[in-house]
Amino acid sequence: MTMLLRLTCVAGPLKGRVVDVSTPSFVVGRLPSSNLVIPPADALASRVHARIEPRGGSYVVIDQNSTNGTYLNGIRLEPFKACRVTNSDILRIGSSTFQVSSYAGSGRRDQLPDARGPQRQFLPPPVPAVHATNIASGDKSARRATSQQVTLLERIATGGMSVIYTARFADTKQVVVMKVPDEESASSPEVLRLFEREIATGLHLRHPNVIQVLMRIEYEGVPAMIMEYFPSNPLNILVSNNSLNAAQKLGVFAQISDGLSYVHGRGIVHNDVKPGNVLVGSGGLTKITDFGTAGTPASLKTAKDQWKLLGTTLYMSPEQIQGRDIDSRADIYGLGIVAYELLTGVNPFFKEGKNSAAEIMERQLSLTPPPPSAVLEGIPRAVDEPVMQALDKDPRNRTQTAQEFKNAMQKAWRQT
Repeated sequence: MTMLLRLTCVAGPLKGRVVDVSTPSFVVGRLPSSNLVIPPADALASRVHARIEPRGGSYVVIDQNSTNGTYLNGIRLEPFKACRVTNSDILRIGSSTFQVSSYAGSGRRDQLPDARGPQRQFLPPPVPAVHATNIASGDKSARRATSQQVTLLERIATGGMSVIYTARFADTKQVVVMKVPDEESASSPEVLRLFEREIATGLHLRHPNVIQVLMRIEYEGVPAMIMEYFPSNPLNILVSNNSLNAAQKLGVFAQISDGLSYVHGRGIVHNDVKPGNVLVGSGGLTKITDFGTAGTPASLKTAKDQWKLLGTTLYMSPEQIQGRDIDSRADIYGLGIVAYELLTGVNPFFKEGKNSAAEIMERQLSLTPPPPSAVLEGIPRAVDEPVMQALDKDPRNRTQTAQEFKNAMQKAWRQT
């Protein structure tokens, strides 16, 4: 039987909008190419926020590692893990709330997990938990692999302008991650130029706290980036679920700082430091990822082009918002917000009900948030100073390096 999933927006900027999910992979996000386009002013929505697709006689929703999460019946979904949606479910994406209705179909629904209440379960991604071997070591077999066939295993994410898969090289059986421009982006010379810049940047970075770009290959006529496979969880999910104790939080922060210190030492500005771009493995190993908007201060000098504001407003530095020159201190500002969230569980510039892009950017320019110890009981007052200094609106008064920030945080923690 033909199934039809209908989404009726009952609250938010799309209130009253009725949309039928009728394509095999229905994308919801702020990009104009999305099947359901969220208004650009909705800063709670990501460029590619969620995907809805039929599976096993039913429909599932898959969060695409969105910054602020996809919620089903009030429960935040884990990124890239499918969860069934059915009649009368409530789905929140960005600032919009949708009611699911007109759910038709038969059979096999019991094969899919439900998302009702705390007993929910998720469909595990069918990706083998194989750790990448060191392709980056430069051995001959690794170099030969660039000319061998790549077999795709599973699509695990849809980025702002790309699709990400797990893959395996036919000769070495090496499991890796492959990022390739999506169909629309592959036809844009400007997007391809940025993608090539991302590959070139990644190939020059080799640090245990930075996701390794292993090689560039051609896949079906377009450039593709091969990265290490790192089983992990995004930091934003761990923060949202309060999954880290105090020592783990400090360890994660130290590793992010180490990774940024290395990146900045190579003359690179990440330009989008946020919990969603930090991956934490089961053993606590932490890696920075997604250098899609990164560049040298010189390459980021022009703030007037359309690519400059591809960052995330909740983590943008004042100088980025104002179109001024950007250097590594913009990343320190983002790192300060990450530290604030690690400590308190909340973003200092988020305000319920007032989160358009314009409203958030105005707060970034003018609001001095309360220190972490004033937000959550039990946070040592000693850590307030290094966090708030990193959040100084003037980069000249801000903590100048990630190493300096790390040292100050560790010293403050020891004092407690």
